[in-house]
Formats: sequence, structure tokens, C-alpha cells
Amino acid sequence: NRVLEFLIAEGYKIGCSKLKMLSFVDGDNNKPLHAAVQFSNIGAVRLCLDNGASIEEVIEIDNSTPVHIACAQGSTEILKLMYEKQTEIFLEVIHAQDT
Repeated sequence: NRVLEFLIAEGYKIGCSKLKMLSFVDGDNNKPLHAAVQFSNIGAVRLCLDNGASIEEVIEIDNSTPVHIACAQGSTEILKLMYEKQTEIFLEVIHAQDT
């Protein structure tokens, strides 16, 4: 979590917005929030959400959202956190279809 926090802060210092930092993808096309959910790192999930990551973001390969990943893994604590942080869009996202 400290590494992610550091990267967001340093990127912001050089003019890269937090949202831009949170939209970069890794070698598996995961955005930071998707990766945090995939690895069940609730601290990193909270950090991403607190810095503007959206639970609506999809992975282009299969259109899965962080909510889809958490559901597939049975990560109820992460689902609760995403619901608490983005209640207004949670139900819409949970009913969206991936491929």
C-alpha cells in the first residue's frame, strides 16, 4: 500500500492527476483497483477508491469491473467497502455484464 501511495503522490507532484495514475494498466491490463481487488488487498482497494478510482472502470479484455472480480472471488469485505464508497453506482455496476 505504501508503494501505491508513494506512486500516486509522486505522480501528482509532477503534474499527473491521481485519476490518470489510477488509469494506467499493468502487463495483464489490470488497473490498480482491479489488481488490488484481484489480490484481495483491502488497504489498496481503499486507497484507490479514496483517490478517485471508480468501480465502473472495466478491463478492456473482458469488460469486468472490480465489482465483478470481487463477486467471483467471494470477497465480501471488499464488496462492502466498494458499496460504502460508491453507493450511488454500486447497484448499476453489479448488474452490468462482462464477457
